[in-house]
Amino acid sequence: MKYTVKSIVFLLGLLVVSCNEGIDPITAVDAGVDETAPSIVINKPIDGFQLKVPEAVAAITIDFEVRDDIEISTVSVAMDGTEIASYTGFLDYRYFIKDDLVYDNVTTGVHTLTITATDIDGKTTTSSIDFEKTPPYVPIYDGEMFYMPFDGDFNEQVTITAATEVGSPSLVGGVSGNAYQGAADSYLRFPSTGLAQGNEFSATFWLKIDPSDTRAGIINIAPAEPASPSDKPSGFGLIREGSADAQKFILLVGNGTNATWVNPGAPATIDPTLDEWVHFGISISATNAALYMNGELVGETAFTGIDWTGVGDLVIMSGDPNFSGWDHKTEKGQMDELRLYSKALTQEEIQNLIQ
Repeated sequence: MKYTVKSIVFLLGLLVVSCNEGIDPITAVDAGVDETAPSIVINKPIDGFQLKVPEAVAAITIDFEVRDDIEISTVSVAMDGTEIASYTGFLDYRYFIKDDLVYDNVTTGVHTLTITATDIDGKTTTSSIDFEKTPPYVPIYDGEMFYMPFDGDFNEQVTITAATEVGSPSLVGGVSGNAYQGAADSYLRFPSTGLAQGNEFSATFWLKIDPSDTRAGIINIAPAEPASPSDKPSGFGLIREGSADAQKFILLVGNGTNATWVNPGAPATIDPTLDEWVHFGISISATNAALYMNGELVGETAFTGIDWTGVGDLVIMSGDPNFSGWDHKTEKGQMDELRLYSKALTQEEIQNLIQ
């Protein structure tokens, strides 16, 4: 079959019409009047953040976003008044996000991060936050080997090591700065290597329990088996149980054969509906295991010394996975200022800590 030039042109015309059938033509739309200056949100670091690392000079990741009603023209990022990055030519004229800007020259001290955005009409917005790189933490109490203040993260400060987060724990205002906030099926894990050793051990912390659960695990270092806390041959665990208006605390410590109980009853019982912070002290020596609440001795038991054979991780704010044989699982309350020590604390030392 032969095609003339006229017939080919006709067929091409039909093809164009067919391909565009049902598609609206592109119509230019006026962008409108530029009414507002750009908006800036700095996601990280947050205002007041403290960067705690052992290095003298450290890096920090900057995460921010800029929006404008018409078009962004330029974005500038400055640290302590010196520009460290600038951006133009945005693919999305009205929205720019940068979540991976790394600044690797953070020295000890307070720093100011400033972001400036300008739109095509010349309107400019500036947003700033202050953060601090603190000196490495130096233990301030005799025997202190672990400190977790929960101020902005779940890092242990003596070794600058992050705890493993299970579930979705978070941070809220606490006794000092921020505090750990529990949630369903959530807790922290931390290697017990270097902590589970010697025949003396102590722990101190503030606690505000969640009364929606009538039993929970608070803190433990224990082996996985046997499941029953009373049969644990090594390690320790602090649990709570009772009713919606009366919760008693029980400390169990493994002596190499099974668990020695510190179960004071009424002296170690609180009313959870009061929604109050309580200070706890656990003090274990070669001859004694004691439990303190708000600086007062609430119970003690003669003891032959703690055994650490076969224990797992330190678990914070749950009996899971190694101390939940009696259903003492997640504590959905709050904890603050957790410290561990390689010695048995005296009552005077615990009272000084509260102050």
